Amino acid sequence: MTKILVVEDEATIRKGIKIWLNKSGYEIQEAENGEVAIELIKKNNYDLVILDVMMPLVDGYGVLHYIRNESKSWIPVIMLSAKSDEEDKILGLDLGADDYITKPFSNRELEARISASLRKYKTVTTNEPIKTSLFEINQQKYLLKRDGKTVELTRKEMDLLKKLISNEGNFTSKLSMLEEVWGYLDTDDTRTLDIHISKLRRKLAQIGVENVIVTKRGVGYGYVEHE
Repeated sequence: MTKILVVEDEATIRKGIKIWLNKSGYEIQEAENGEVAIELIKKNNYDLVILDVMMPLVDGYGVLHYIRNESKSWIPVIMLSAKSDEEDKILGLDLGADDYITKPFSNRELEARISASLRKYKTVTTNEPIKTSLFEINQQKYLLKRDGKTVELTRKEMDLLKKLISNEGNFTSKLSMLEEVWGYLDTDDTRTLDIHISKLRRKLAQIGVENVIVTKRGVGYGYVEHE
């Protein structure tokens, strides 16, 4: 049974999520704050974490930082927030969140995001590196490599870059990329994709690769290598 940790300080929201997801066949554990969440993560293996941003003791960003940096776990994490501020969303994605849902949300929407995240993470990834003329992707360790320089990728960033590379020389629409990389289609959520693209460009620049991800207004994104 798929095991999910729900980290939310508002008991009504937490219990509502648990009841809904239990009916869908998920095993749910709860944490009312970030400290409890970290202790549970130390002792248990979860398939996915639903993580509120604003909590006492340790906030959602602190828990996410622990998951990605201390536990070195790349299980999917869906952030919940009452804030619609883009800066907050960027921070969550920078720390390695896979998805970000603004409150209020429907349980059906949350379940759809959960299904999409789990489906993507269960996709078998070969251990073979992906090599281009400019850099290499280590799929096992989520690393970009070039001339001795390395930078870490999140799972979503790696999947997105692989998608762009596989379609080199062509443009892919934002909605198509959302559907293929995130596993769902949401016309109101293309900003999440834009943020990931910006992060990818920055990380590629860190290893000396620039201008390979190109934008065509009204069409989407493409990948073109420049020797």
